[in-house]
Amino acid sequence: MRKEQLMRHVDEQKDHKKQVLRDQISRCTTKLSRTTGLIQFCIEALKEPDPVTYLQGFADAQMRKKFWAG
Repeated sequence: MRKEQLMRHVDEQKDHKKQVLRDQISRCTTKLSRTTGLIQFCIEALKEPDPVTYLQGFADAQMRKKFWAG
């Protein structure tokens, strides 16, 4: 009986650790995706002959996005 309890506890701990790892992978994937998007945006901004205008247009678009989202 005690052995079964210990094995059950080990299995529960293993499942918990797997779930924690999955959650961490998900958060890291999201962060990586956002970082990649930011890098792509910066590359485009650097390509522009007038980066200030590009950035102002982006800021305006972000404000519209926030307005319509919520």
